[in-house]
Amino acid sequence: MIRPSIDTEEVGAERSWSACVQQLFSASDCSFTSTNSESEEVMPRFFFDIHDSVMRIDKVGLELGDVSDVRGEAMRALPSIAKDEIPKDGDKQVFTVFVRDEDSRPIYTATITFAGLWV
Repeated sequence: MIRPSIDTEEVGAERSWSACVQQLFSASDCSFTSTNSESEEVMPRFFFDIHDSVMRIDKVGLELGDVSDVRGEAMRALPSIAKDEIPKDGDKQVFTVFVRDEDSRPIYTATITFAGLWV
């Protein structure tokens, strides 16, 4: 499985966040492979940019079979990221994944929101 490289050079970005995302994608249940052989088709690459008050750009991406696999990866990524990040920062947080294709065209986006309220 190809691991995404998330740009965490922004001020305030934490190494643990990047490690969480890399671990998530490397531990995926998917077992896609790629090849450069002319007799076999190369899978398209998709880039998963994450926004949680700071935009983190995926510079490496993942090779996936089709767009339904893209949705599945986004659905697995968001809850995992939120689980690790919510305890660190307050009662109102939004996590969004923006997926781009190889030509940097946006093809999918998903958002998970946490809102805590004392009653």
